[in-house]
Amino acid sequence: MTWATAHICGYLAAKPELKQFEETGTVVCNLVLYVNRRKNAEDKEVKELEPLKIHAEVWGKQAVNCVNILDKGWNPTITGTLDEVSFLGKDGKQIRLTVVRYAQVLDYGKAPTEKVVDIPDESQKVVNELNPPTSKDKKANKPPKSTSLTAKNTPEA
Repeated sequence: MTWATAHICGYLAAKPELKQFEETGTVVCNLVLYVNRRKNAEDKEVKELEPLKIHAEVWGKQAVNCVNILDKGWNPTITGTLDEVSFLGKDGKQIRLTVVRYAQVLDYGKAPTEKVVDIPDESQKVVNELNPPTSKDKKANKPPKSTSLTAKNTPEA
């Protein structure tokens, strides 16, 4: 049986949930992503469709990273195998879910916010006194010499 691999970029509907299995100690993170969809209508206008709801399972260390980094509204990119799950809901109706199993997070969407620390000029002077630049550092800061391109040193196409 072959599994379809999917690469999905969507928006998180809620903060990811982490579950741990007591018997094995394995952790899984459950994500719910909404993917925006568009369709070209017959009159050549782009029509917005209802977003597609995708569930994803991330296992192991990356599951812990997802819980620590991701939050509602972020737009991670994941890859994994597509599966469809169907079951009876509380009201007795058949429910079908699209699930990305064994997902890997390729991109967390936006970097965690970090505070930018401004170093006052006086403090920078102290740092420079403690760690003076070496002659190697001074050479590295010089701009490179310009070279002219001739027929001898140009790459061939």
